[in-house]
Amino acid sequence: MNIDKIGCALLKYKIHHFWFIVIFILPLISCVKPDNTGTSDSSNINIADMNLEIAIREAIDKPIGEISKEELEQLTKLSGSNMGIKSIEGIEYCINLKEIHLIGNEISNIDSLASLADDNNLIELGLDANNISNISPLRNFKSLEVLGLSDNKITDVTDLSNIDNIRFIGLMKNDISSLTPFLKSEFIDAGDEIFVSMNPLSPSAINFQIPQLIAKGVIVYYNP
Repeated sequence: MNIDKIGCALLKYKIHHFWFIVIFILPLISCVKPDNTGTSDSSNINIADMNLEIAIREAIDKPIGEISKEELEQLTKLSGSNMGIKSIEGIEYCINLKEIHLIGNEISNIDSLASLADDNNLIELGLDANNISNISPLRNFKSLEVLGLSDNKITDVTDLSNIDNIRFIGLMKNDISSLTPFLKSEFIDAGDEIFVSMNPLSPSAINFQIPQLIAKGVIVYYNP
C-alpha cells in the first residue's frame, strides 16, 4: 500500500470516527444530568430582609455562610430593635423562640409569626414602634405572656382577647377606641396589665369599659 492510500484510509477513519461521536455519543452525553448531590443543602434558609438576617446572624453567632434550618430551630431569643427591618419573612423557621424583640423597625406584616403559635414556645413579643395594623396572626398564641404593640396602627383588639397566658399588653399610641373584647375575655383577669394611654378611647371605653375591667382586678393605664 503506498503512502497516498494510507493517508486516504486514515482520513476516512477520522471522518467516520467524527460522525460516530456526533450521531451516537453526544446525544447520550446530553441526556446525562449532573449529580449535584452534596453540592447544595435544601435545609438552608434564605432571609429576605437583609437587616433581619443581620439580627439572626448575631443571635446564632455566625457572621458569614449559609444559615441552616437547624440553626434557626436552635434559636430561643431574637433581638433586632431599631435596625430598619421591614420584613420578618423567615422567622417562621425559628420554632423554638421564647423571646422576640423587634422594636422601632418598619414592620407592617406579621403573618410569618402565625405558625409559631403551633409550637407554643413564645413568651415575650416586642413589636412596639412599627407600622402594624393587622394583628390577626397573634390570635392563636397560647403561651404568650408579655406583648408590646405600642406606637402602631391598631384599631381593633379582638385578636388579643383569647391569649390564654397573657399578663402584660402594651397598646399605647394606637387608634383604639373600644376595649369591649378585653372586657368579654375570660383570659383578661385580675393582675393583668393593659396600657392604652394616648389612644382615641370612646366615652364608653373611659366611663364604662375601663371601670369594669378595673373592677375585675385588671390594671389599666390610660388617659382619663
